[in-house]
Amino acid sequence: MKSRTLIGRAFEGGEVVKSFPFITRCVKGPLPEAVPTQLMVSVPKRAFKRAVDRNRIKRLIREAWRLEREAFETEVGERGEQWAIVLIFVGKEMPDWPVCQTAMRKLIRRLSAHTAASASDEKPEEHA
Repeated sequence: MKSRTLIGRAFEGGEVVKSFPFITRCVKGPLPEAVPTQLMVSVPKRAFKRAVDRNRIKRLIREAWRLEREAFETEVGERGEQWAIVLIFVGKEMPDWPVCQTAMRKLIRRLSAHTAASASDEKPEEHA
């Protein structure tokens, strides 16, 4: 995700889904490309001073997302929705691969439930 306006919308009015060590802010709406989701990964400089460490964490997160996202994107795509997701790593220690992968699975389950609930809330009203 590169669009400043989309990132701003996610932080201002985005819905929050938490699953330690991740916090996501997601917003539904049209994306610049024809894809079901766009992801931005953030690792705070305050917790990880060295860029090498931040980049390693981002690589782990992106790989975990790539491997686990298929079911979520299929579900969202079937509803014809597009979601912009900002994923923030809030852990204090360098994660290893198994921790990152299991946390991503849990996060995607929660995101799935959250987006399904928001989709059911927006059913159009029928007029007689």
